[in-house]
Amino acid sequence: MKMISEIFVCPSTGWGVFLVYDEEECELYARVCDDGEWDPDMADKDSLPDFEATAIWCEHFGYRRCNSYIEAQMVADQFNSTF
Repeated sequence: MKMISEIFVCPSTGWGVFLVYDEEECELYARVCDDGEWDPDMADKDSLPDFEATAIWCEHFGYRRCNSYIEAQMVADQFNSTF
């Protein structure tokens, strides 16, 4: 089963992202929000949201091994998000 975190603002770009925890594959990865999934008013007013740079941030986040929901939540906590 795949679990999706709450949406949070990418720490480097100001665009919305979320984490996906794939319980069967024991993987955690980040995905960029589409325009309709995220309210750009949530962005930091000092930075201009950048969709393409956020996609690169997600690529650099990569696929991380997570053996449990608790491990995945610990990563989400670092971004003030939750599953």
